[in-house]
Amino acid sequence: MDYTTKIAGRDVLLEAGEVITLQFSAGRGGKLEAGAWEFWTVFNDGSRSTARCRPGSDPGERFRRMEGSPGYETHWEIAATSKGVRPATQNEVIEWLNAHLEDAKFAEYCQIGSKNMRVVETANGFRFE
Repeated sequence: MDYTTKIAGRDVLLEAGEVITLQFSAGRGGKLEAGAWEFWTVFNDGSRSTARCRPGSDPGERFRRMEGSPGYETHWEIAATSKGVRPATQNEVIEWLNAHLEDAKFAEYCQIGSKNMRVVETANGFRFE
């Protein structure tokens, strides 16, 4: 069964797949950002953007909140012209961590399917082990 989410007033396909979930002890906004976060990627014909949302919530909602937000212009352009939203890949989550150091330093572990791994910061960026 296909599911959709609304982005920019359009129905966008929400693809099924294995969702990566990270556990954070806090975030740049403080303890309110502690807990589990799922990672999703919105994509169009040429670009993609990865974001996090709370487990069980509509991932489209996170991308909708980018509309008009300073610093999210490029991300909103991708979301507004998206072909779909899918679970982020492991590489996309690591890219997100490396681009969001203020939040990434609070990441403790990740779950991919039944596999649990620690989030580790190295001299070359983050990785899962």
